[in-house]
Amino acid sequence: MSEDTGRAGQAARFLDWLASAAAEEQASDNGDDDLPLIELAELACAYAEQAFERAGGPQRALSLDCQRGCDYCCHLPVETSRAEASRALEFARENLSAEAFRELKRRIREAATAYPLSPQRPPAKNPSCPLLEDATCLVYPVRPLACRGWNSRDAAACRAAFERGVTEVTVPVDTRIRGVFANASEALLRGLTRTRRDGPTHLVPALAALIVLDRG
Repeated sequence: MSEDTGRAGQAARFLDWLASAAAEEQASDNGDDDLPLIELAELACAYAEQAFERAGGPQRALSLDCQRGCDYCCHLPVETSRAEASRALEFARENLSAEAFRELKRRIREAATAYPLSPQRPPAKNPSCPLLEDATCLVYPVRPLACRGWNSRDAAACRAAFERGVTEVTVPVDTRIRGVFANASEALLRGLTRTRRDGPTHLVPALAALIVLDRG
């Protein structure tokens, strides 16, 4: 089975799940409502990636200034769901050494003490995302939809916003790319809320809550 075929199947399952959530069906009434939160996050990502491809995302992304090592936006609060946070933490557990995973959990706990973050405070004064190490995202393949959709056409504007504040500087973005992932994120959160399984949260506090129960 090709990657595109597999993604299409996952996207279709996500749409089916959304339809059942819109009908306010309970988890016990529909098999797909019993999907683990991590799998729902995977399906939402597949749906978003398919929409990204159809919108010409890969070609549009060539005009962006985003590149490896540019981490200005990794100091901003990321609105997401516990489902996506769980997926990120599970990926880290499976791909980091035991020592590195313990260090990650320490960084998560430390970063969480700064929340809630003030929108008026320049991101430079915020703690970096604890999933960031040496300017590289440790969970990049499974990063939240909000992170996937954030983009910039001007790295200099990102730096200015980082230093002076996002309320002071406007970062030019590709709104179509951002919209694709924002729509998928909103759909996931809407479905999770309707099925009473999850709701909006921020990534770092969600990770901190998850590691309280984690024994890895």
